[in-house]
Amino acid sequence: MIKEGWLAVVQPPHWLAEVAAVIARLDPGRARRAVSLLDALELPVITDSEVYQKACDLSASLAPHVFDTLYHAVALYEPGTVLITADERYYRQAHTIGRIVRLHDFVPSAR
Repeated sequence: MIKEGWLAVVQPPHWLAEVAAVIARLDPGRARRAVSLLDALELPVITDSEVYQKACDLSASLAPHVFDTLYHAVALYEPGTVLITADERYYRQAHTIGRIVRLHDFVPSAR
């Protein structure tokens, strides 16, 4: 769906470092190649200071670390964007704020 242009993806600035850390821990032998492939996708990154401010607000009110709330802050900042999450705990804390959906509930809209 992303490849065909049905879904646009935007990320917070730390996404690649966070993914690299997980891959390096789970499969060190593939980490370098995986990071290179992900970097080659050239996904748009949102670095506006408003995103950082919102992430701080979310962290203060919900308690998760700013590194986690940055993803939701990007969704709240970028028009028409929704955070798709597999983090059930964060979803329960943040769903009333909006622009968030559980991965298992996500249904892409038709083009």
